[in-house]
Amino acid sequence: MRLDPKTGTIRTEGMLVVGTWQFETDPIRGAFGLEGSMLGGHLVDDGFQGKALSFVGEPPRSRVEIPVQGNPAWNLADGFSLRCALRPHGAAGEGGGAVLALGESLGLETTGSGAVRAWIAAEVHDDRGEIRRGGRIPVESPPGTLIPERWSVVELQYDRRALRLLVDGVLAAEDEEDAPVWRVDGPLVLSPSNTAWPGAIDALVVAAIGAREESRLPRGAAFAPPTPAEIRFSPGGGLDRDVHSGPVLVSVALEDGRSFPVRVNLFGTVE
Repeated sequence: MRLDPKTGTIRTEGMLVVGTWQFETDPIRGAFGLEGSMLGGHLVDDGFQGKALSFVGEPPRSRVEIPVQGNPAWNLADGFSLRCALRPHGAAGEGGGAVLALGESLGLETTGSGAVRAWIAAEVHDDRGEIRRGGRIPVESPPGTLIPERWSVVELQYDRRALRLLVDGVLAAEDEEDAPVWRVDGPLVLSPSNTAWPGAIDALVVAAIGAREESRLPRGAAFAPPTPAEIRFSPGGGLDRDVHSGPVLVSVALEDGRSFPVRVNLFGTVE
C-alpha cells in the first residue's frame, strides 16, 4: 500500500498468478490458455504432483517453448515470484544446466555441485536517458542445496528491494536490488540451452505485480505525520516483518483541525 500525503492518494498493489503448469498432458497445457510447444522432453508418472516434465536422456536442443511475450499480464517490472519443483538426475557432480529462461528477463539454472543459480536483467537508463537492458543480477545457493533424484521446491522472488532464492521454503541466497526487471521480450523456455537439462520439472507457477487499485481521501482530509509512504504486507495478511518492526500508524487530519490515527497492527488488523 502506497500513501501519497500531497494528493491524499492510496494505491494498493498485489501479486496475481499469470501462469501455471502442472505437466499432466502432451501437448503442455497451462492456465489462461498458455500452451507449450514440445520440441523435446517427455512426461513421467513420478512427478512432484501427478506427472512431471523430464528432459533426462533427451537429445541436444530439446526444449518446451511457451509464448508469453506480448501478454500484458506478464509485466514483471515491479516484482514477481516464480516457483517450481525440480528433481536433478544423476549422481553428485552431474545435473547441471539451464532449467528455464524467460526471454532476457530472468533465468534459472542448476550446477553440478547441487547449487541453484538464478538471475534477472535490470532495466537501466543510458547517458541519453534511453531505456535499455542492463547486466544480469545473479543469486546462487550453496553447493549441495539440491539432492539428486529428490524433489525440491525452488522459488525466485523479487519485490524491487531484494532478489531472493528459496529452496524448500528456506532462504538460500539474497541480493539487494531495486531496479525494474527488463521487459519480457521472448517466450518462456524450459531447458533453454543446447544441452538438455538433466532433470524433471513440475508445478511451475509465475505471479507478477498486477492488482492495482487507487483511491483518494475525501475532500477536507489529508495525511499528516507520521504517516509512512509505504506499508508492506506479507502473503498471510500481516505486516512484512522485514520492513516493519512494529505496528504502523497512519494519521488523518481534517480541515477543522481534528485528527485521528489509524493503526495497522503486526497481524494486519486495523484500529
